[in-house]
Amino acid sequence: MRCNRCGANLADDAKFCNLCGGRIDGSSANKSDEVKRSNDGFTNVFTPPANSAFNPNYREDASSVSQNTNLNANNTGVGNSNFDSNANFNNGNSSQVSSNGGNNNFTSTNNVKKHDNGGFTDVFSTPTNSVNYNNNSNNNNNNNNNSFKNVNFNYEMNQNNNTFDNMNRGYNNSSDGNMGQGYNNDFNSNMNQGYNFSNVNGNQNYNNSFGNMNSNYNSGMNINYNNSNKKGKGTINFKILVPAMIICLVAIMYFATNGFAFLSGKRTIMIYMIGSDLESKYAAASLDIHEIGNSGADFDKVNILIYTGGSQKWQNENVPDDKNAIFKVNKDGSLKRLEIFEKVSMTESSTLASFLEYGYKNYKASKYSLILWDHGGGPIYGYGIDQNFIGSLTIPKLKQAFENSPFKNKKLEMIGFDACLMSSVEIASLLSNYANYMVASQEVEPGYGWDYGFLGDLKNSTSTVDFGMSIVNHFENFYSKSYKTKGVTLSLLDLSKVSAVEDAIDDLFKDVDSNLTIDYSNVSRTRNQAKSFGRVSANSLYDLVDLYDLINKLPSNYSEKATKVKDVLNTFIVYQKTDLADTYGVSIYFPFENKNNIASLLSLYRQFDFASEYTDFITNFSFTLTGNRMNNWKLSGNVPAISDDTISVTVPDEVVKNYSSASYVIFEKISDKYYMPRFKGTDISVSNNVFSTTIEKKGIVAYDSDETVYLTAFESEKGKDYVKYLIPAILQNWGSKMSENFTNEAVYVEFVIDSDNPKGVIIGAIPIVDEKDEDLVAPKLSFELKDWKMVQFWNMSYKIFDDNGNYTTEWESSGTMSGVEFKIADGFELEFRDLDSNKEYYALFHIYDSQGNRYTTNMVRVNV
Repeated sequence: MRCNRCGANLADDAKFCNLCGGRIDGSSANKSDEVKRSNDGFTNVFTPPANSAFNPNYREDASSVSQNTNLNANNTGVGNSNFDSNANFNNGNSSQVSSNGGNNNFTSTNNVKKHDNGGFTDVFSTPTNSVNYNNNSNNNNNNNNNSFKNVNFNYEMNQNNNTFDNMNRGYNNSSDGNMGQGYNNDFNSNMNQGYNFSNVNGNQNYNNSFGNMNSNYNSGMNINYNNSNKKGKGTINFKILVPAMIICLVAIMYFATNGFAFLSGKRTIMIYMIGSDLESKYAAASLDIHEIGNSGADFDKVNILIYTGGSQKWQNENVPDDKNAIFKVNKDGSLKRLEIFEKVSMTESSTLASFLEYGYKNYKASKYSLILWDHGGGPIYGYGIDQNFIGSLTIPKLKQAFENSPFKNKKLEMIGFDACLMSSVEIASLLSNYANYMVASQEVEPGYGWDYGFLGDLKNSTSTVDFGMSIVNHFENFYSKSYKTKGVTLSLLDLSKVSAVEDAIDDLFKDVDSNLTIDYSNVSRTRNQAKSFGRVSANSLYDLVDLYDLINKLPSNYSEKATKVKDVLNTFIVYQKTDLADTYGVSIYFPFENKNNIASLLSLYRQFDFASEYTDFITNFSFTLTGNRMNNWKLSGNVPAISDDTISVTVPDEVVKNYSSASYVIFEKISDKYYMPRFKGTDISVSNNVFSTTIEKKGIVAYDSDETVYLTAFESEKGKDYVKYLIPAILQNWGSKMSENFTNEAVYVEFVIDSDNPKGVIIGAIPIVDEKDEDLVAPKLSFELKDWKMVQFWNMSYKIFDDNGNYTTEWESSGTMSGVEFKIADGFELEFRDLDSNKEYYALFHIYDSQGNRYTTNMVRVNV
């Protein structure tokens, strides 16, 4: 069966087209109706571990241990918050997997049994040595796709990108003269989106006499200029010249009163689309190109140019894999290729600068905008991943691109980032010299990115503010109405106000810096409690916090200058939509968790030339953060007390004075020595010398008709009416056979409990970023479980009591992974349930000092 709208091949029982989102009857479907393409060639974003592991390494003393942890089972790693999600994706070590005898349960014996400082830390990762898929081996399992019964698994990783046969729009161009850029594609009779252009001198036929103002020549027109005086003096015929001059003057007067007035409302929007793995694996760029073409935009009033490249495989036949190209969106939504280039890195400043130059010179308009499409990593790691080259488009590179473009002297109307984490005050400061407004997200964007329906709202009279607000509204409406996603944020910033923001920040943090010697612990606690973004790994690699929330939580002795910062932020942040607590529209870099790389990152930060007093402050703060250890608490002897549902622990004065955060963990007893973490929470109150929390004595279970298993989970986001938990897991896909196109993805499954879902609901899954990846930009991607065949949830136990029965905080992993897997099509559920009354549970506190070092109390039994 084929889609009547785009001609794509469909399964016989398909209800929607996987490429264009249309219903099979060919009727129009909004993006909310689209189904995400089931791509059996899915491979891992950022190639996170083929098989990853809950961190088998724990130690109480974090001061000398790398926090950018190598996640092999042999290494010790400590993070600063959550469950220190450490994802090692080891594709070389084989391991055995054997069934526990249950229908879906499995265990995996880790080949590392003992570690010097092993055990459970504050974020989980998925198993390091669980099921190994060897790139050079064959499939040895033929057991009905039940991948964890009596086998050693070796899968051939065939990362097929699944090209779309007959699914892409193409052009049948019969071209003469200097067109030379058309495809000549033989489409089947039902391919109803091919276009036939017959062009003579088809190189856009611009009238260069008037600066390309009028580009609407008939494509069949052949314009010839006959210049009889090629060389020599020649003669002038005034009978001809005078009328010609009169005609020219009339033409100039006409365009002065009409032609330029026409341009006064016209826009040129340039979209710089680095396809990356988002396109090669998930066709995300192709879907957005299709969405742009079907946005309802008035192409008489707006020129939309798209620069493509940066992906190893484009899922649209019109876009070349081995070249870079520039396209214009035609009135019917199709693509017209304007230019084609040799493949060059799209993360180099010169490539972006050349596109800006091209758009400005060839598509004159009164207003120009730029949209940067791809992954994003905030001010530190920059924007974009080109799969064919190394590196990202860092902030200094961005600046260089604009310095070498026409917009050094003529500001863009707006710059938008359809990318993650780019709404930062540092980026806004840089761009304020080149644009009037900016639209960007503070948080990791969902996989679909922007909803380009906003293009249909543009009119000649549309102001820049209304333009930006439309982008934000379409983005928010799409996700709030069509998906259960939590974590959506998009902001419109007035870049003319950023200098006032910088001045106010400098004025405030000059005072904070001068008091840092005596106030360090209070400032550290404020930093730790401020809303942070981009938590997709063990540590918050990006160290981005909400600027307004940070200012709001500073100690009261800074309130006067803090109020001034908040006042200017209210004029700087023009418009914002979010469903996150403590999120106001713009972030700032404040190093705290990614301690390993602070020196090099601060060196980069100083190149931004942003807020010198604030830069000095975070530099001095970092010296103390990473300097000699200020505390050496011994809390292992502090046994928590329990009364009904309240657990508390009393600590010395110095702990209360110098702590930055605290959490609690509930363990299930497996044996006299080994305990398995079940739940981590952060809702801790501190009064006098007592840390306390009220526990619900509940846990998250996964179940189907045959199995019910308690999972390991941690609290990641808490708002007024919701709590979001992250559960480490592996998603798997394969082709018609398990050995075909096999891929898996280490993820956190996102599980939300709110007023509408008191028992909880799965809202998706986010990839775990490999901290060793060279391009640490956040994945603009979230997975829907329905697009995968299998989900595996993993647990690991830890040796908390030594062989003599003594409690120890240097935990040793059991080396054995256990868990449960479900075929997603068969159905399963997650639910927040009471803990199993037949099991023994224990609780303890983790308390962090102002330098990020963790200390662990003793355990107390929780009666359920």
